[in-house]
Amino acid sequence: MTPLFVSEPVEPLILDVEGETVEVEAGTEVRALVPSHRETGPNAALAAIYNQRLVSLSYPLRSGGTLRWVGIGDRPGWDVYRRSACLMLYEAQRRCLPELHLVLQQTHGDGLYYHVEGLPEGEDFGKERCALLTRALREVAAEDLPFGVRRIAVDAARAHLLAQGYEDQWNLLRTHWETSVRMVSLGKTMDLFHSPVAYRTGQIRQFRLVPFDGGFLL
Repeated sequence: MTPLFVSEPVEPLILDVEGETVEVEAGTEVRALVPSHRETGPNAALAAIYNQRLVSLSYPLRSGGTLRWVGIGDRPGWDVYRRSACLMLYEAQRRCLPELHLVLQQTHGDGLYYHVEGLPEGEDFGKERCALLTRALREVAAEDLPFGVRRIAVDAARAHLLAQGYEDQWNLLRTHWETSVRMVSLGKTMDLFHSPVAYRTGQIRQFRLVPFDGGFLL
C-alpha cells in the first residue's frame, strides 16, 4: 500500500565559516562549529556574526549563509564580554551582598560605573566590599555556569524583575505589547535579553572592581 505522505529528506545547511564550506543539520547550535583553536585562550570565540547578525554560541542555525567568529579583540566580542560580566556581577552580588542594590549609571572609559543603594548611612561601597564582590564574581566564573536564554510570559518576567528589585527593567515591560519576552538567566539572576551573551561564565575571567565615587567601576 502506498503511504499517503512521504517525508522529503531534509537538506543540510551549507555555510561559509570563515572561508571554509561546512554542511550541518538545521537546528545545530553555532557552538558546534567553533574550531579547537577558538575554544579557549585570548582568541576564544564569544559569539559569531551569522549572516551579518551578531548571535550567541547557543543560537540554532536555521539557514545557510556566512559565519565568522568574534572574540574579545573585536568590538562586538568586547560588547558580549562586558554584557556577560554585568550579569555575572548581579549574580555575585545576590550571593554575597543581597541587601544592596546595584544601579548601572554610565560608562567610564572601558569601565562601567555602578551606584550602590542600600549602604549604611554615611558609608561608601569601599575596598572591603569590592574585594568581597570580586571573590564572589571569581567564584561565578570558576563554576562555568551556562547563560540561559528563553522566552517567557510577560507577567512572569515582570514578577522576576520585581523580585530582584529591577524596577527600571520592569518599567520597560509596562508598555510591552507582546504576551512573551526573551530573558537571559544565570544562576538565580534573570534580566531582559537585549543582545547576545557568552555561552558559559568560564569564558569571562578577566575583570576588576575599583571603588569609585561612592560606588565602584567594573
